[in-house]
Amino acid sequence: MTLETERSAIESRFATQWAASAYSALKVGYDGQKFEFVANTTSVRMRIADGAAEQISFGSPGTNLIRNVGVILFQIATPGGVGTATLRPIEETIMGFFRNVTFGGVRCRVPYVIGREDEPPFLLSTIACPFERDEYNG
Repeated sequence: MTLETERSAIESRFATQWAASAYSALKVGYDGQKFEFVANTTSVRMRIADGAAEQISFGSPGTNLIRNVGVILFQIATPGGVGTATLRPIEETIMGFFRNVTFGGVRCRVPYVIGREDEPPFLLSTIACPFERDEYNG
């Protein structure tokens, strides 16, 4: 699995689940795309942060298993002043898409809310979803 297939699997999972959700009409920005939050409405931005990689098996060169870990970050922006009642159902929905699931070679762990902060004119919430993927490459 490459970084590109990782991105494709993660974005496909989110897009499919999002399209079937109650929030499908909200604007979404995907990893690496130019995207600005939409004023006076709720929108979501997704980013994939790749992290460490380590060899987790021993064997002949090229047949060793490499584990790559990373975090999928979702940032939800709502109009400032609306409170967290708007954010919480969206947070739960997104976390449910990725909680302890495996798809396309990506294994997700338990997502969690990193925090919420006022950044006028928005109230922002950030969700972290740790993941890992393995590849034979060492």
